[in-house]
Amino acid sequence: EILDDLKLLCSQRGFAEAIAIACMRDDLIFYSGDEVTAKDMSPMFARSRLIRTEIATLLGYAVQAGEIPFMAPEREPLRLLEDAETLLEELHRRLSGRWFVDLPELMDVGGDIPPMGADAMREPIFYGGEAAFSFQYLDLAIEKYQSDNAWLLTNRGFRIEDAVATAKAIHERVIDGVNALHQLWSAEEIERFSHVDPYRFSPEEIVARSGLEAKIVENVLAAFSLPAGPCNLGFQALGDFNEVNARPLVRHDELYYSFKHYALLEAIYESPFYWMGQDKLYLPTANMNRGQFTETFAYKRLVSVFGKDRVWRNVNLYRAKGERVGEIDVLVVLGDRAIIVQCKSKRLTLEARKGNDLALSRDFHCAFQHAYDQAILCAEHLIDASVRLVTEEGEAVVLPHPIAKTLPLCLVADNYPALATQVDQFLKRRDVTGVLPTLFTDIFTLDAMAEMLDRPLYFLNYLELRARFCNKLSFSHEATLLSFHLKYNLWLDDKYDRVLLEDDFSADLEIAMLARRAGMPGAKTPKGILTAMTGTRFDALLRCVEERGEPALVDLGILLLQMSGDSAQMLNQGIEHAVGRALADFRLHDISLSFPPTGITVHCSYAPPLEAARRLEAHCTLRKYDTKAESWHGLWLNPADGLPRFGIKLEYPWLEDTHAAQAVRSLSLSGQKLGPGGRPMPRQKIGRNEPCPCGSGEKYKKCCLCKR
Repeated sequence: EILDDLKLLCSQRGFAEAIAIACMRDDLIFYSGDEVTAKDMSPMFARSRLIRTEIATLLGYAVQAGEIPFMAPEREPLRLLEDAETLLEELHRRLSGRWFVDLPELMDVGGDIPPMGADAMREPIFYGGEAAFSFQYLDLAIEKYQSDNAWLLTNRGFRIEDAVATAKAIHERVIDGVNALHQLWSAEEIERFSHVDPYRFSPEEIVARSGLEAKIVENVLAAFSLPAGPCNLGFQALGDFNEVNARPLVRHDELYYSFKHYALLEAIYESPFYWMGQDKLYLPTANMNRGQFTETFAYKRLVSVFGKDRVWRNVNLYRAKGERVGEIDVLVVLGDRAIIVQCKSKRLTLEARKGNDLALSRDFHCAFQHAYDQAILCAEHLIDASVRLVTEEGEAVVLPHPIAKTLPLCLVADNYPALATQVDQFLKRRDVTGVLPTLFTDIFTLDAMAEMLDRPLYFLNYLELRARFCNKLSFSHEATLLSFHLKYNLWLDDKYDRVLLEDDFSADLEIAMLARRAGMPGAKTPKGILTAMTGTRFDALLRCVEERGEPALVDLGILLLQMSGDSAQMLNQGIEHAVGRALADFRLHDISLSFPPTGITVHCSYAPPLEAARRLEAHCTLRKYDTKAESWHGLWLNPADGLPRFGIKLEYPWLEDTHAAQAVRSLSLSGQKLGPGGRPMPRQKIGRNEPCPCGSGEKYKKCCLCKR
């Protein structure tokens, strides 16, 4: 009944004007300063804003009436839009209503919250966040279809680069039209213009702006536009195919309308595959190219973060006698950590979107459950010393260290609506020692992660924090979580059971990505974890750890990134002081910080390696015992440059020890501690014949005293 009322409203004269008002209000970012700020972005996250799927629904019903919605309006367009918004709000409440019917009663009696069936899943699928930034669709479309250009040119009359150039020209035309409309507003001449005018263009305008041949532009417009007159009649319910999504341009009176530019970019990225799917002879090639694109893109982006020497593609796992037990699409190794990437090209079908339980379950199993099972199986084999790793080209992959921690990542090439919700509802998990919870996402999110977290430790740290706290987090899209991490560090205190992140947290990430990749004026790096320690001794230490990639150092690097801002500043200042003192007096200087359940001790000295290792391990052992910590990290710095010479990690259960307790009492009197501002506090004098506080068991005069 709601949809019937909505269809009737969308068929009224002038409804195109109401759609144009909604697009101008809800799609464009208006700013007046030198740069776009999070405040300028705030209207994009307003609850009253119509999202892409809602506007596509309005336009999908409007084109069924042919030219009528494009005639001069009989009613005030704003009133038409308000009526549409009222119906859409009612629709939103109805979509999720069934799941909530029994919820209050169940909660009153302490019952379990019922799982969301496919019918209830329609709401998060329809209202899920956008999959990609607009520029990603264009950039990735070129990579996705370059191998198919011959087919596109023969069957559609243009290459994928031509479609991208046409879309960019249309966007420029729309923006120029909107700016012209604003100038008329300021000059109080708005009666000369309608809101539809900026979205209307001729093929000749696009030819002039794009520099393409007229025939090529005509072919692109024909491929992505609806036919003139009544069309899209098969679109009745929300789960039905809406031609507006595949062909978002509307043709009327030899002119074209592009109300939703994002929809055009998404269609350029997605529609060509379906065209090729209708060519049964070419379909196997199209499928092969699509799968290779996903793997190649993931490989290239991870290489940009970790370097070519730490990333492999198409790694086969073999037991003795040549038995293949698994295949990893992309493998990343740093120290004793591995990232296993499994790529899939499956999508959510129309039947699943309609609320078909069987279809929804089948789609999820094909797209993600199978990839998850494969990733877990490969993670188990990866720690088996008898398993050989060989690339598709026959190159042996020799792991530098045994793998202690694996982070699986399941990746799809297209938008998969409400993915986080479906993972919570449908995934059949397995707990495997050393394997962290799996990240399920698309290549657009991987692109953003690699763009912003472009250093190995920062990338790994995000994956580990996300895996650690995933059961406490609720969010509609991965970009929201990533943006929150960039600003505040993704660390949640134990006192929080559940944290809901609203979409507006993603504003800083959106600005940074648009500034970096689309030339929008704005901050290219959000203030937060990426800027806090830039250029400090702390930052130089992390870079050295990344370069060397030793397990103990990687563990320490992850720990340092997970420190609070105050602790990081304190450690940085303490290291600066210790390095300066050791450089000046050639003595050992140390710093210790405890943050349960672990801690760190830093030694800075010119001592020979064996002696330094013995003393550092002894000191860490006593610090670990004193704090009853689960683990303790040690780091030896070279005073000449302040960079690590080696690191250690102690990890074992705490047991009471009389000798250790006695040594700790001596250490507590003399061990260096950090005071306000990270400055080491003054030491108390140690007697020459007292036990050395380093824990060696020798007298002070025969141990550390003679080295100072």
